[in-house]
Amino acid sequence: MAKPYVQIGARLDLETARKLDELIAVHGTTVAVLTAAIHHLHAATKPAGAVDTGTRSNRRYGQTPEERETLARILELDASGARKSEIVKTLNAEQRYTRSRTDWTIPRLATILNTAKERTE
Repeated sequence: MAKPYVQIGARLDLETARKLDELIAVHGTTVAVLTAAIHHLHAATKPAGAVDTGTRSNRRYGQTPEERETLARILELDASGARKSEIVKTLNAEQRYTRSRTDWTIPRLATILNTAKERTE
């Protein structure tokens, strides 16, 4: 099945058109340049406090208000000395679900906790 697509047209000033030509020489196509630019701009707009999930989703954990609250709770429980198994039980009892709306597991918690700690060091 073919991907849906959108066709765009744009008028560019000469300087921007020159820069676009330079980028096309590096990236290969206009579509590749636009895709790279969009990904770059999206990555630059990540909210403060977000941490990399360590998954292929390319989204940092902590982007939504719910995730930020859960991340703060994780760090609070960790700072109190709670073991990972205790943190997982607490999060699940408080009905704080993972991004995929499933219960927390120790490996998922460890990934997010380790990444959060690396970012604060």
